[in-house]
Amino acid sequence: MRQDGRLQNVLVVDRNERVGGLWINHIPRYSTLQTLKCDWELHGVTIDENEPERRASCDSICRWVQKYVDTFMLQEYIRVNTECVHIAQDGQTKLWTCTLRDVATGHQWDVVSRSVCVCTGTENIPKIAKLPGDATAAMPIVHNISVRSATDLPKDEILIVGAGPSAMDICLEADKAGTKRIYLISRKAHFGIPDNWPIPLGSETKLLRFLFLTLMLPLWLVDLLLTIPTTMWAWWYDVPAWKPVDVYASQDYPFLMRAALLPAIRQGRLVPMIAEIESIDGDEVKLTSGTVLHPQKIVCATGWSYDYKFIPFYRNIEFDDLQLKLFARFMDIDHDGLFFVSIPASFFCVTSAADIASRAILQVLTGDWKRPSDNVIHDYINNVVRKRLALAGLYERELRDLGFVI
Repeated sequence: MRQDGRLQNVLVVDRNERVGGLWINHIPRYSTLQTLKCDWELHGVTIDENEPERRASCDSICRWVQKYVDTFMLQEYIRVNTECVHIAQDGQTKLWTCTLRDVATGHQWDVVSRSVCVCTGTENIPKIAKLPGDATAAMPIVHNISVRSATDLPKDEILIVGAGPSAMDICLEADKAGTKRIYLISRKAHFGIPDNWPIPLGSETKLLRFLFLTLMLPLWLVDLLLTIPTTMWAWWYDVPAWKPVDVYASQDYPFLMRAALLPAIRQGRLVPMIAEIESIDGDEVKLTSGTVLHPQKIVCATGWSYDYKFIPFYRNIEFDDLQLKLFARFMDIDHDGLFFVSIPASFFCVTSAADIASRAILQVLTGDWKRPSDNVIHDYINNVVRKRLALAGLYERELRDLGFVI
């Protein structure tokens, strides 16, 4: 927006004392919390720290965000220690009144805006599934966000529920802490590739987008090209739980096994399994696979719930319904001027996705985009957002089809 020059009045609010969003105070600081560098390097701004392999720590991400702000001189548009507590749209003028609050003093004031971009992500409340028999549990059952360091993990046996990036973090932390037995359970197999496999294009995301967007290969061939090496990898390293059985690589969440965990798997200290908790009885946990465990702690890396109470008309709506109401996950067709910047596809670089959404939003605000009919938009929601949202590259292709310059 700043580079475009047609939108001079831009205000960004962040409730933290400095820019960085959830990475500042809300993300755990355990030592193995890492994310791929390529997911955060954007517009020529790179992560300078020489982190191991391709990953960056939480503190590195925070420094990158500040570096990005300094590089493009954005500080004057940002107000920290400020949160938005309520928004409302005038039915006649279509302008938005946003109630802001100073986090330190509690002082509130209103600003009027033509549009509102919600950039809070989709995940903000820790979610722990209801486990059968959890009321009788003799061991603590916690969300991964409560793990602040290795001292929060037991020495003998731990059960980790989930298989996404946070589960990998906890596995690494438990391995580093010397936990004797680490059980990792998930409901389904995942992308069976280590996180350090050599890809000349730089990242798994770029590879998938190259196959799907640049080469225009059909999805069945993309899936085949990805499934064969992942199956071979899982077979070679004897990680049967990571073989992609009945999983379409391009359409499912591609959680990668951390290569640093392979020694623990080979030694039998880390045991990944496709199973769920069938019952908890005191200090005993029975899995659907028939395995009986006696963990000292259960860590649920089971994601987050969603809270949009500052948007009055979404106060009681389920997130799945909210997602369907959001055009391309960033524009609400029922409320002109309300945008939602989030990750629109599972196999997608975080910053690249936000960048694509921001470019589309700018074209809407500046009038460069001609809105299709409501029927076209609803067809898009039904056929893309509901059914094919996770396909890598489809986000860009469909936006182009709808008239955006992406």
